[in-house]
Amino acid sequence: MKFRLTVFCIAVLLALPFTAFADEVAATKDVAPVAAVPPQTSSAPDNATPPARAGPSEDTAAKNPDEELESLVLQLVINNIQMEDFVDGGRKDGRLYLALGELAQLLDLDIKVDPAKKTAEGWFLHTENTLKLSETHAEVKGRSIDLPKDSVISTGDALLVDAKLLSDWMPLDFSFDDKNMVLSIHSREPLPMQEKAAREKLHTALEQQKALKVSGQAAYKQVELPYAAVGVPYVDVTAGASYDSASHKVGENYTVLAAGDFGYLTTRLYASGDPGNHKMLSDLRVSAGRQSYEADLLGPLKATYFIGGDITSASLGQVASSSPGRGFLMTNRALNRSDKFDVTNFIGDAKPGWEVELYRNGTLIDFQTVDVTGRYKFMDIPILFGTNNFRLAFYGPQGQVEEVTKTINAASSLLEPHQFTYNVSLDQKARSLSGIADSSTDPTTIRSVNEIEYGLTKYITVAGGAAHTVLSDGKQHTYATADVRASAFGVLGSLDNAYDETNRGHSTQLSLFGDFKGTDLHFQQKIAHNFFSEGATDLTNPIEAQTVIGANREIDFLFFKGLNTGLTVTRNRYQSGRVENLATDQVSYSFRGLSLTNTINYDTDNLGLDNINGTFALRGFYKKILLGGQLTYNVRPLTEFNQLNLTATWPFRENMVSDTQITQGFTGTKDTILQETLTLDMKKYKLSFTGRGGTNNDFFAGVTVTTGFGPLPGTKKWLFSSQGLTGAGIVVVHAFMDNNYNQKRDPGEPAVDEATFRIAGREVKTDKDGMAMVTNLPTNDISTVKMDTAQGKDPFMAGAAYEYHVVPRAGKPVVLDYPVFEVSQLDGTVHGPEGASVGGLEVDLVNTEGLKVGSTHTAFDGYYLIQNISPGAYKLVIAADDLAQRNLKQAEVRDLVVDKADFYTRDMELVAADAAATAAPATPDASAPATPSTAPAVPAAPAPATPALKPVEPLVPPPAKMPEEKAK
Repeated sequence: MKFRLTVFCIAVLLALPFTAFADEVAATKDVAPVAAVPPQTSSAPDNATPPARAGPSEDTAAKNPDEELESLVLQLVINNIQMEDFVDGGRKDGRLYLALGELAQLLDLDIKVDPAKKTAEGWFLHTENTLKLSETHAEVKGRSIDLPKDSVISTGDALLVDAKLLSDWMPLDFSFDDKNMVLSIHSREPLPMQEKAAREKLHTALEQQKALKVSGQAAYKQVELPYAAVGVPYVDVTAGASYDSASHKVGENYTVLAAGDFGYLTTRLYASGDPGNHKMLSDLRVSAGRQSYEADLLGPLKATYFIGGDITSASLGQVASSSPGRGFLMTNRALNRSDKFDVTNFIGDAKPGWEVELYRNGTLIDFQTVDVTGRYKFMDIPILFGTNNFRLAFYGPQGQVEEVTKTINAASSLLEPHQFTYNVSLDQKARSLSGIADSSTDPTTIRSVNEIEYGLTKYITVAGGAAHTVLSDGKQHTYATADVRASAFGVLGSLDNAYDETNRGHSTQLSLFGDFKGTDLHFQQKIAHNFFSEGATDLTNPIEAQTVIGANREIDFLFFKGLNTGLTVTRNRYQSGRVENLATDQVSYSFRGLSLTNTINYDTDNLGLDNINGTFALRGFYKKILLGGQLTYNVRPLTEFNQLNLTATWPFRENMVSDTQITQGFTGTKDTILQETLTLDMKKYKLSFTGRGGTNNDFFAGVTVTTGFGPLPGTKKWLFSSQGLTGAGIVVVHAFMDNNYNQKRDPGEPAVDEATFRIAGREVKTDKDGMAMVTNLPTNDISTVKMDTAQGKDPFMAGAAYEYHVVPRAGKPVVLDYPVFEVSQLDGTVHGPEGASVGGLEVDLVNTEGLKVGSTHTAFDGYYLIQNISPGAYKLVIAADDLAQRNLKQAEVRDLVVDKADFYTRDMELVAADAAATAAPATPDASAPATPSTAPAVPAAPAPATPALKPVEPLVPPPAKMPEEKAK
């Protein structure tokens, strides 16, 4: 019976991804693309008929059977931008036809058309999107299609194709306004012309940043976030109630994490309780401090980090390990430094019951579940040669997924010449400020750990340290250390010496690691005598000699490409004469979003010990389902499975998540346990219902509520979130329309919705109140904020020219008012001497600082267009290189002052270089206003000045008075 239940549960769990896939197919099977609606432009009459999908209505079709082809000339609107171009078309038997050759030319599609033969061939958007067309047959992306009669019509000069077929073949939606003869085209994928415009925007922005660096100006605005004496903290709360049939008890528990400003410090609090067991407060920890990548803390000490209260102590090689206590720590080391030369630690607070996985360079190397103390610990994690990208992945029981990343370079322990660092901590070991959860059996004393480092040369660093601590046997020890670290011939090395004054013991350790033809190699040799430390597991039988050899490499094995392998072999010789051999082999492989890792541990000695055990782990996404699995097993002395655990987290609706877990024991009682948690995400809080049962006939039922909340600075509103708010940074952007261009929000200036921002690399749109928010950002590190004008709903709006740099911290979000401007466009024609070519000239818009803030190229007839121009004073300049190649000069450099959103026209006159002195005055401006086009859009908005900004001169001076020559 148990076996059948196990097989059934596993089958249900494995079927979830395929069920989700089937639901997706069923949901999308008959969905048709939505036709785009053309914009409300000044040239379109107010009573314009709403556009429909390509082709006239059914009524029109019914009235016009077998009609002759009616020729049409249609004005184009592409992705909500009205063009100056037209395309030929036709209408017959209720069907709309478009000239494929003209359409391909206007949209930059590589399709060649032969109207006489009624054929077309080429590709669109991507080379694999092939198209081959004849009068009765089409081949699209390699798929053969028979065409209905009159799908392709030749007029002799053009090849007309049914617009509905074109929309089916290409990612294009057509909307036809037959009253105004306007064809609107909406692309479901970026068009080549759009991608080109985006590239040119990036190129111009890059040139602007380079020019700013040359001129000594900052290309960004730094937003300061001052500390407060007292601030309302951000709080995360998890509370639950449950019933367990095994104990016949009703359980109640809660966890509180709080962070915010107190005493001009970032203060954190962790509290938990178990009222069901009459413990209203079962644990309480408090700490306060600051971090800074700028090393500007504590005045002349130039600290990067300090913290007091319940802390994790500093570590010292061979002597002291990081562990909890109540005290104080400070350092001026770089925040991305490793704890020791060749290993590092990851210790922190998290909610009990959460799973934490540690990845290094994309490979899962360790995992654990947060215990009732609310802490996770990954100790002495090896560092590979070169760059190590570590990622901590947190998985909550309600489907939460959070991440913390840290990059460590192996060479970071080598200092620059004459650089000095310190790392100091003083604490009472194994004790907390509250004392509520302290163990009476753990030995305690005042512990001090100290280390200083000095860079002798670029390749040699020396270090010295001292520590006083108590070991697990209750004895106090005092240590001194002296180390030398060096780099030569691509190898990093460290020689560490430690002396125990209490026992007169000593230890010397040599560490080497480097890269040899793509393999990371690590070697360590330690020789010790009567040496005990916090890292020792046996204080009665110390290690006298230890040899460690490790290798990590990515290999291609059969059809497994990019297989990550790691092997570490350790040999320990103890004082008693015991010789122990340890080996750990880890193989990891990523396949279609899934990470598979198998770890085998081998342990043998000269006294008869011979054990081999392993763990196979799976984690990753299959479509939208997060899959996880762990299988533990023994190879020797008995070959057997220990336990199998499978999980699947499935967001089967936008606000509903199912978390299924199956646990099968293969030893002992061999129980099968099935647990299901259903979570409702109500945006402001999460509500979870959990049920668990198994073959042991016991059951469990529980309900959990999770929420995070805190005040929104600058408003009377409170922010409530179902996601955690205390452990990471928050950035909130308020976009508003700066109608008077004064770079601050005045009463009556409206919010801007559907504006796209990139915040720390994440894309987010503003809501109806003009607010965009990103959570779970790194704290005490720079995040960038920039408006993406290419993604906005209005192409004639632009944001600040600067990129904002913000530094979020725990418990206090960064709130930024972001002004959005109505922008202008400029067009004109470049005229040259008779016979001179005026096509392909680079036309630059230069501000008063001499920075190029807009650029385009002239068409064959000299016409140019520059869009998204913000208020300011500018000059129009033809690129000097282009003029020199054609032996031409500008007769006059044209000025432009923009103090409102409008259409501007400026023509320019070129003369022969040898006739520049007698050049004629510039041609007067054209009277007709410019028409918007799809030329590269380069915003040049003045940077908003908010009270929180450092004073930096703006790129563009305040708007000047308009000259007598009026804007068109």
